[in-house]
Amino acid sequence: MHLLKSSLLLATIAAAACAKPALDSCVTYEDAVRPVLEQRCSRCHSGANAAADYRLDSYAGIVARRDDGTQRVLRGEQAGAFLQAALGALAAHPSAALPGDELALLERWVAECRLAPARYEAHPPGLLNPGDAEQFHGATLRARGYETDSCEACHGESLRGGRAAGCERCHAQGVAACSTCHGDDESAAPPRDLSGRRLASSAGVGAHRAHLTDGPLHRAYGCAACHPVPVRAESEGHYRRDGVPDTADADLSMRAAPGKQPLYDRAASRCSGIYCHAPSSDAHAANQAPAWTKGQSEASCGGCHGLPPSAPHPAEPRCERCHAVAFAHGRPVARLHADGKVDLGAEQGCSGCHGDSLSPAPPRDLEGNTDESLPSVGAHRAHLDARNGLRGPVPCSECHAVPGQADAAGHLDDGPAEVFPEVEGVGALARRDRLEPSYDRASGRCASVYCHGNGLRLAKEQSPDFIRAPAWTGGSAQVACGSCHGVPPVEAEHQAMPDPRCDRCHGQSVDSQNRIKIEVDPETGERRSTHLDGVVNVGTG
Repeated sequence: MHLLKSSLLLATIAAAACAKPALDSCVTYEDAVRPVLEQRCSRCHSGANAAADYRLDSYAGIVARRDDGTQRVLRGEQAGAFLQAALGALAAHPSAALPGDELALLERWVAECRLAPARYEAHPPGLLNPGDAEQFHGATLRARGYETDSCEACHGESLRGGRAAGCERCHAQGVAACSTCHGDDESAAPPRDLSGRRLASSAGVGAHRAHLTDGPLHRAYGCAACHPVPVRAESEGHYRRDGVPDTADADLSMRAAPGKQPLYDRAASRCSGIYCHAPSSDAHAANQAPAWTKGQSEASCGGCHGLPPSAPHPAEPRCERCHAVAFAHGRPVARLHADGKVDLGAEQGCSGCHGDSLSPAPPRDLEGNTDESLPSVGAHRAHLDARNGLRGPVPCSECHAVPGQADAAGHLDDGPAEVFPEVEGVGALARRDRLEPSYDRASGRCASVYCHGNGLRLAKEQSPDFIRAPAWTGGSAQVACGSCHGVPPVEAEHQAMPDPRCDRCHGQSVDSQNRIKIEVDPETGERRSTHLDGVVNVGTG
């Protein structure tokens, strides 16, 4: 069967090669046309900045398609720009016409000799000309479903060279490489579709490359995000189906948006129902069915979901407050954004949105700030780390209502966290001695808080270093030994015993050097102290 197919193909090639006019009687690029073009045209039409973006310093440049896929010079076309320029008849090309013999040679090459590149023993003259639909090897192979067995008789196994040159002279990545038919040296994805088009306004090109390269809103996707990718070039369903050439559009296999059917409308060139562009049913989304051929603006921030999304999503436009993992410094983190997973900070615990791996308390506030002079950072960590060594860590519940889960009522709202709310269990220590603690956002100060020297026992304290209303952003100077009561306190009860050695009366809490006693649980590492715990411990018991 293989020999039969080879014989038939060779017979076809031979018949084409012998078609009139015979190639050996024709002019070719190599033996006659190149010297003319090098002398007359290459000075302007060569290199990366060739005039009119048309290179005439190589055969491939002459027969190359325009970006819209049309040919620059067509076989037999007398009125085309190539010959009209040679005639001096183009308004945009005011040079004089070529001498008569050279003009006649170019006319014969285009009109009769099928723009033959060179003389071949077995192949027809239009072998390398993409504009020759009858003889161009890419077109004839595509029509046969890229059956190349018969080519190996001359070009060797895997077309790497035999009696004739290997095809890798032109197809450096190999005949079976994806970019041999579509894409280029940078990527297997168009631009350059199967018809040679490079314009994004063409459906065969569209947003292929935009998806396969890193962008501001997403990382590079693989081809498998939209297409079933063949294991090998010759895999069933790639360019052959049931042994027959398959010229239909590429199959699509896309992830569905929740409750929707993923579709691509080929007539309108629009996607719809696809998770990447419609992650939720969001009335605020500007464009969940983007046009494939209209460029980068079809996938802009706010197109796939609102800013913020519609209810029941919180009405908070600052994405980083809840999605700090995938949104930072005012922009999405491309490698994590639109990756099929909603990176809600709470999935990493409280510190997913604020704080860090050591603690859920800032620094790192909801906007990524770490400056303790900002109210959103302030003395959070000083309290949770017990930084000043005056007691064990102060839990979050002393100042805030701690939600049981991320979406608990009142948690993900659009305002700052409430301080000392009237919620059961909040501020047990701060409210000792029937106090009503408060926080003034305008001045950034706490007041009437038991922890900071307020309460019945210290109501008449007169120490000059006493700070009853510490500044939240004032740093360590606001909380030091002597800032909550004098050492010793300056009030009537202590005047009778003005001994600065606190341990003589408060030995449970203070050692002989007036250092606060901090105990560390050997199993959990938890730090505890009887100092500032709401109970005044007198004596040793």
